[in-house]
Amino acid sequence: MAYCIQETVTEHTFIRLINTMNRRSMSGVHYFTQYIDLLNIKFSEMDAQKRLKNISVYAKRIAEQSDEYQQLASEISESAKKYNCSVDEIHLKLEYPEDMEW
Repeated sequence: MAYCIQETVTEHTFIRLINTMNRRSMSGVHYFTQYIDLLNIKFSEMDAQKRLKNISVYAKRIAEQSDEYQQLASEISESAKKYNCSVDEIHLKLEYPEDMEW
């Protein structure tokens, strides 16, 4: 992932993203991947030019685990507890577009 982002954003932006990820010790372990699904849907709704401009914003949101992420993680945890299942078994009701312009 880092290589693809590095090829897409400015050097300054890339360094900021790497620093953010290093501060958060991003390993992906215990990450609520449903948040990635949510961001993917929002990202896919943008036109190609807007996606290019926002790729660093979305990478930063993933790394920082913002308030939006924390809220979603809390809701997923509560649902998993309510239904007595793993958080990995909780799925958001999202639909990916059939076609996407690159």
